Amino acid sequence: MATKPFNDFISTLKRLSSRVYKELGDGFDEDIYQRALAYEFRKSKIQYMRETNIETFYKDQMLALRELDFLIPAQKHKSFTLKKPIIIETKYSTKIVDAHRAQLRQYLKSIPKNASQELKEVDYGILLNWQKTNAYEEKRIISDEPIEIEVWKYTAKADMKLIEI
Repeated sequence: MATKPFNDFISTLKRLSSRVYKELGDGFDEDIYQRALAYEFRKSKIQYMRETNIETFYKDQMLALRELDFLIPAQKHKSFTLKKPIIIETKYSTKIVDAHRAQLRQYLKSIPKNASQELKEVDYGILLNWQKTNAYEEKRIISDEPIEIEVWKYTAKADMKLIEI
């Protein structure tokens, strides 16, 4: 899935996420950025599901329900083709940290045990972070790119592997 069409999806995601950040700016709750991204997905005719429940497992025992921020189903779009569904976990933080990666790992590990056939096909996850700045610091570094994106693949053998984009 690390092919040109997958990279095209990442480019589209970066463009839409940047549009959201440019319009809203810094300082909103994560949920507001998510809702704005959902608007951009709808406007761009990108199929998605937001806040989809998945079951989290220990061995074969369901422990809890969790909400995925976005599930992007397999689709052919004018700008990209996704042959398999992918999940997106969004954050509003100064940077992506290991706790965010651990959350994505939990989702990717449990997804195959869910009953939905579409979920069983997910093996890639994206961490998308709208970078939070501290407006009260005298010397703040403003990134040219306020959007951070990491793409991870889950395999039972290797656990999670960062995919170069």
